[in-house]
Amino acid sequence: MKYYKTNAMYDYLDRNPHERLKFPSGNLWPLIYANKVNFDAQVLVLVVGTEGGTISNSFQEQHALINQLGERANIPVAVVAFDTDVRIIEEVQYSEGRNRLERISLLTLADRMKALGLSVNNTPTSKAINDEYSSAYHKWQRDNLGNDIVVVDIDMFKISSEGVIEKFYELKRSFKELNEWSPYQVDYNNFRVMSRLANKTNIGFDIVYNRRTKNPWFDDISNLSVFNVDFNRGTPINPVGRVDLETFMTN
Repeated sequence: MKYYKTNAMYDYLDRNPHERLKFPSGNLWPLIYANKVNFDAQVLVLVVGTEGGTISNSFQEQHALINQLGERANIPVAVVAFDTDVRIIEEVQYSEGRNRLERISLLTLADRMKALGLSVNNTPTSKAINDEYSSAYHKWQRDNLGNDIVVVDIDMFKISSEGVIEKFYELKRSFKELNEWSPYQVDYNNFRVMSRLANKTNIGFDIVYNRRTKNPWFDDISNLSVFNVDFNRGTPINPVGRVDLETFMTN
């Protein structure tokens, strides 16, 4: 079962691989777990959905980037791999840091998450269900991890020619014109998490917006609106301006 939802930026990079822009393809989610008190990142988790024993082609690349980020931020990194081609899961494959994956129960996964510093409900569930709307892991996460955390996924990395992470990108799209859209307040806690982690690791953080229409359907990335984010400033989100796709790809 495929939960991966693509977008025009990912599709473009699939067709035109870029040496410095890296994104998670397939059923792959690089997640930041942070607390709601000060929005500090506590744990990085790379979640992998496997089907027929196969994993995303970008797994090794994203795993290396997440490990690099964890080392720079001095926070733990884990990998959780779950089967997407079965309805009910009771086990996952799990590893921490650069260790090998091992198969553990969901109850043990709850213990591991708790040991990493995340709050876990008092009665964790032993089973989780894959369906067409949501993966078993994401359901397990919602049901078992405490309400005092913020979970944010990293849409795209920009790296140097030496493979060092230079920037995070949050990708946004809606029906609004480029000159009308601005980041929504409801997303500010997610942006705070990303900004604090970026500042801690000396990494930049930009939001990239493109317009899409429904009738006819068109996800248009020919022109983009870029915002720089830093919650250490008095004005945390500043518009950088509009750029065309070619300029974005070459900067």
